[in-house]
Amino acid sequence: MTYQVGDTVVHGMYGIGKVIEIEEKLLAGVPHRYYVVQIDLLKLWVPVDEAEGGSIRPPTLKSDFSRLFEILSLPGEPLPDHPYQRRLELRKRAEKRTLDGVCHVIRDLHDRLRSHTANQNDNITLKLAEERLLEEWSLSMEVAHADAQLNMQALLNQGIEAESIQEAPSL
Repeated sequence: MTYQVGDTVVHGMYGIGKVIEIEEKLLAGVPHRYYVVQIDLLKLWVPVDEAEGGSIRPPTLKSDFSRLFEILSLPGEPLPDHPYQRRLELRKRAEKRTLDGVCHVIRDLHDRLRSHTANQNDNITLKLAEERLLEEWSLSMEVAHADAQLNMQALLNQGIEAESIQEAPSL
């Protein structure tokens, strides 16, 4: 995808920003084109030819959020008990840096933390994933951050309720 100056983009690691310039720089004497992306106080130079590979992407469309809401409202998938194995599994679930992966991480960690104590990595991972989702949710759905957060929590609670119904003994 080709971006223009002024386009809003999402960087896989740093979040939402704007293309403020398209610049050519010499690297080892060879000219390369870069999107200059401003994200808060951070300025990134993203090679134009690597942008297609997923380092930046357009914000998720409003119509695609129904799929994300479904992920959040389902019961969580189990995570390993061993902290290192859990960190590897969470990283694997989020490695494509899509909101689908972020939603799986949020849902699965929330589910785990209902019955387990969180370690520092769990807390940091959950906080960063929630921030990433809520930032894009607010932008794409045109809602306040606080409203997105309340809606996210309601969806996560649906997953808990669905799991409780599945676990209830039948009469």
